[in-house]
Amino acid sequence: MTKEHQINGIARTLGLELRRISTSMIRSSLKLTPQDYLAHQFETLLKAKTSVSNIVLSDGHYKLLPLEQWKQIFGIMQYGKEPYIKDFHDCDNIAFWFSSEVARIFHINSGGVVHGHIYNKDTDRWIAGHFWNIILTSDFKVYFYDLMKSDFTEYSSQVIIKDWKYVPLKYRFY
Repeated sequence: MTKEHQINGIARTLGLELRRISTSMIRSSLKLTPQDYLAHQFETLLKAKTSVSNIVLSDGHYKLLPLEQWKQIFGIMQYGKEPYIKDFHDCDNIAFWFSSEVARIFHINSGGVVHGHIYNKDTDRWIAGHFWNIILTSDFKVYFYDLMKSDFTEYSSQVIIKDWKYVPLKYRFY
């Protein structure tokens, strides 16, 4: 093994150890109070609260939080967000990153990913297909969160965040 390979191996090990330590520090910085629900209860609540029936669930239980605790998570996740790079780190990557990092760091899996369309809120003109996040809170309210826009809103028949109207097609929770 060359000296360069040894140095790179040490750097990777150190980087992974720092990530483990920082995850623990971030997790312990919040005092979360999750409520546990079975997957079928979670899915029933989502279907009752939204117009989307295409829901993919991968876990047997889901941990729900109060909105105030989600707001703390939103703030923390803003710091970890990488810059937008078309086709490589765009809306789908960012939405899946948020969902998986919240699960990894906080052990909360009620932040899913939405695939749908966005429209201009004033002209109703289609802009693009888009990915964003969805959360179900412990008081059974549904919110859409778009990390790219750094904003969220409660689900309604017409969801608008800043200048976009959001139309969901499917939800995925991993």
